[in-house]
Amino acid sequence: MPNQQEIAILRDLAKRTAELAAEEKNQESIRSWTRLNDLDRDIQPQVLVHLWALAWEEVLPDSELECTSPMARRYERELRRAIWTAETLDSENVVEPVIAHPLAFSLRDYSGLDGGLHAHRRYAEGHGDGAAELVPVIVDKGDIEKLGDPVLEVDHDAMARNRQWALEVFSPYLTVVKQPYTFAAKVSDEFSWLRGLENTYTDIIEDPQWVHEALQRITANFRKRFELVEDAGVWGVAHKSDPLGSAGLRFASDLPDWRTADDSTTFAPKLAESWGFTCAEVFTCVSPRMHDEFGFEYDRQLMGLFRHINVGCCETLDTKAHLLKSLPNVRKVAVSEWCDVVEAAENIGPDFVYSYRAAGVHFVQEPWDRDAAREEISDVLDAADGCPLEIVLNIGGTLGKGDPVKKLVEWCQMVRELL
Repeated sequence: MPNQQEIAILRDLAKRTAELAAEEKNQESIRSWTRLNDLDRDIQPQVLVHLWALAWEEVLPDSELECTSPMARRYERELRRAIWTAETLDSENVVEPVIAHPLAFSLRDYSGLDGGLHAHRRYAEGHGDGAAELVPVIVDKGDIEKLGDPVLEVDHDAMARNRQWALEVFSPYLTVVKQPYTFAAKVSDEFSWLRGLENTYTDIIEDPQWVHEALQRITANFRKRFELVEDAGVWGVAHKSDPLGSAGLRFASDLPDWRTADDSTTFAPKLAESWGFTCAEVFTCVSPRMHDEFGFEYDRQLMGLFRHINVGCCETLDTKAHLLKSLPNVRKVAVSEWCDVVEAAENIGPDFVYSYRAAGVHFVQEPWDRDAAREEISDVLDAADGCPLEIVLNIGGTLGKGDPVKKLVEWCQMVRELL
């Protein structure tokens, strides 16, 4: 457990977080995100910076944390990142006056699959992360019988202890909520992880009927997973400032959150009160017809469970966005840096949020390529005129050589100049 010195550090950070959350600029960002996600075409494009683990380590390295106990370091890291973003970047990142206590559960995707879904990967010698070869789990077609029902185990006592500890430390500055937990319905991607990429592409040509059988089994498994976590009260996001995967923020006028809950510490929205997320990065290079048959067909079976849907991640949907009108509840459509931004805008139109994922490659060199980034964003603004637009800078890897903070500050300034 954290000591008194750590508690004092956390309370100081909590106080500053609450102050930032109350500022008018922050409140205006919340209103703007809500209008965007309600498909208000008159709202200015929203800008979000979303850093993942490696980039955060370059910006705010863990070596600078003051706390030493694991739980205190977790909270300190979360609060310092939120404060740094609000104080440093000119973006629509939002600070909410909440702190999330950890959940305590495990979800096994397939009860008949040894080691779990992500255990079957072959990395380069000496590496346990990064690029990997997918080692097929479904070798013979009868192996789909290994894909048994999901199993959920919840430690309610541990969650109660985590909740109580957070209440004692962070009251009265922050409202305690449960840790966000959601997952994407990546049916076709998951099939490729289980079968292997080359096999996947061969199978959809040589034995499409069997592929449909396997995809239907995976779809049914996803539905059971969603139902398990919803029934157990661990599904969902209590605060909407948590990014929606690689997309923008979750604010929408028709979704509940901690503000409307009887007990914020245990509030868990139902699936029908939540955002869902689906993508099929494995089908980036297949035709719209094939993507629809082996991808969107199975999304249709799951997306009706949710209130709003974010579709896509790094795949190219510019030539396929017109097909999304047949999917239920779609609200955001990913436009990756590899898309034709004009064709994407023509197919997306005003019906969905045009969720542009800005390129991170400009930051790798020193000095960073400001001119290329400016041209990129300028092209997007011209193409998506008339579309509800968000511009999300996702940095999943490194910010490269040089000063990472300076690069992010200058990128935000550059986008503001264009807006």
